[in-house]
Amino acid sequence: MANLNVNRIYVLLASLCMMAWTGCASQQHSETTPADSSSESSGGEVTISTQEDADQHYRNAIELKRQGNLNKALHQVERAIAIKSNFAAAHYLRGDILRSMMRYEDAVLAYREARTLQTDYQDAYSMEGGLLVRTARYEEAIDVLKQAVILDSHDTRSYVHLGLAYRKLGRLDEAAHAYREGLRVAPGNADLHNNLAVTLRKQDKPEESLEAYRRAIKYRPEEYQFHLNLAVALRSMDRFEKAIPHYKQALKLQPKHPGALFDLGVCYAQTGKFSLAKKHFNDYIAVAEANNPKGVEKAKEMLKSIDGKS
Repeated sequence: MANLNVNRIYVLLASLCMMAWTGCASQQHSETTPADSSSESSGGEVTISTQEDADQHYRNAIELKRQGNLNKALHQVERAIAIKSNFAAAHYLRGDILRSMMRYEDAVLAYREARTLQTDYQDAYSMEGGLLVRTARYEEAIDVLKQAVILDSHDTRSYVHLGLAYRKLGRLDEAAHAYREGLRVAPGNADLHNNLAVTLRKQDKPEESLEAYRRAIKYRPEEYQFHLNLAVALRSMDRFEKAIPHYKQALKLQPKHPGALFDLGVCYAQTGKFSLAKKHFNDYIAVAEANNPKGVEKAKEMLKSIDGKS
């Protein structure tokens, strides 16, 4: 009889504990889903329930990020990490969310934690390296991005960032090598061709640079920046006639671009097309007057220098 009473007391205590556990869980999960309340039927198997909760918070975060609810997404993924601290994919997702919120330093740390937990997490290396470049931490970026391309030699994004990090440090030969390595595996990558062209121009290899710009345009003709880069390179070599079509194409793709308007005015003036030069200098003044007084002054000087010419 005494044993029976003890058993009843244990059952009663277990029931009260389960009620208390369920009540706490319902307070913690403000955004409940059927999976969130799985602990109610888990029979007190806390480890299984905790794992399921972490996974559900992670899935919630993915969906909220997709919807653009970044603060709520961050809250969900951090709950997943609080439950399961070694959840590498959750740390990576946290990095993505923080990057979308432009919290770059925090995102770097999140990606780093993901790759620390999972040493072959190539995307984490690649994303961290890209943000290190973005925040001008070039030496750090190089080490991380070199590991990214070791893990995946076809990751063109990492080659782009690696080359940029080298170029920002003035290590032009290494920058060109990084871009060429990327082109070896992705010969049609327009960004790699364009960035190689920029590097070659800095290496005083103008003809090679022009060819690289042309290849960038071949693979992505709708990119105004590539046309503008080629036009600027041609103008710097006094090839004004050849530069004009690329400035015009840049303006077609990006109307009222101040630099293209001014430079096209210069090219028209240099080739004796003064009416067109005046038009483009005046168009430049209209666009730049509010925020570039020095440029406007320069354009007015150019107009004075061709005044009376037609």
